[in-house]
Amino acid sequence: MRTPDTPTKGVRYWNRVSGAHSAMERMPGASGMHRIMRTATDLRTAETVLDLGCGAGSFFRPLRETIGDEGHLVGVDIAPAMIARAEARVAREGWANVETRLADATDPNLPPELGSGRFDAAFAMYSISAMPDIAAGVALAHDVLRPGGRLFVADVRFVPGGRAVWLIRLLRGVYRRWAGASGDDIVPYLRDRFDTVTMIDGNGAPTERQPTHWPPLVMLVATKASEQA
Repeated sequence: MRTPDTPTKGVRYWNRVSGAHSAMERMPGASGMHRIMRTATDLRTAETVLDLGCGAGSFFRPLRETIGDEGHLVGVDIAPAMIARAEARVAREGWANVETRLADATDPNLPPELGSGRFDAAFAMYSISAMPDIAAGVALAHDVLRPGGRLFVADVRFVPGGRAVWLIRLLRGVYRRWAGASGDDIVPYLRDRFDTVTMIDGNGAPTERQPTHWPPLVMLVATKASEQA
C-alpha cells in the first residue's frame, strides 16, 4: 500500500544503487534487447520518445540511434542521483535532442512538457514494477502517448509459482521493503488501460506463453487505441 513515505523510500533506494545502474548496458544480451525494443515497437527516425524511469540513461544510446538527430528523447526518473548520471551522459555525448526530467511518474502534478498526447512511443525498462502505484504509472504512460502510440515494457513480473516460487516472493519482498514498490503483477494494469497488449519472446516475436522460469522477466508491447474516424 502506498503511504506518504513511499516515494521518499523509493528515492533513497534508487539513489543508493544509481552507481550500479549503468551496468545494465554491459549485461549479456544487451544488444539483443536493444534490437527487440526497437523492432517490436517499429521505432522510426524523427519520432518523439519517452524513457519512463530512465535511471542513469542506460537505454538512451540505442533509442537515439534509431530516432536520429531529427527525433526527440525525454528521460524521466524519480531519483536525483539517477538523473544526475543521465544528464552527465547526455552532456558527455553531446546529444542536443535528449533531455531529462526529475519527476515522479505516479504523481498527477507532472511538468507540462509531459502532457497528454506528446509521444510516439514510450519505453519502461524495469521501472513499472518499481513504482509504488502501478496504476498511476501505467495511466501516465498511456496518456502521454499519441493515438496509436506504443509502449514497450521489459520488467519483472511478480507472479509466484513454479520451482522459483520462493525466490519470486523474496524478490517481491525486497522491492516492497527497500524500494517502496507495490509488488503487484504489472500485466493486469497494462491490459486494463491499453487497447492491445502483446507478449514478446526472447526473439522479439509475439507469444502467448507466460514467463514461469527464474528470473521472472516479461517483455510486451502495449498499444494505445487510434482515434476513431
